[in-house]
Amino acid sequence: MANLMTHPLAFIAIEKQFAWFTVVETFVFVAETISYRLILDFRWTTAWTAAVATNATTLSIGMLM
Repeated sequence: MANLMTHPLAFIAIEKQFAWFTVVETFVFVAETISYRLILDFRWTTAWTAAVATNATTLSIGMLM
């Protein structure tokens, strides 16, 4: 769910060249970590790990396509 919330905004920001890829991904990572922490009540380390895993997965799939 957190990834679905951030993806459209990140895609638009990168596609329209409003921001650099690394800056956008940093904000996405932070937003998803906070979402996992607050919504799913994960510990910070678990939320961070989940954000890394989901972003690495979606980045890999995006590069393959």
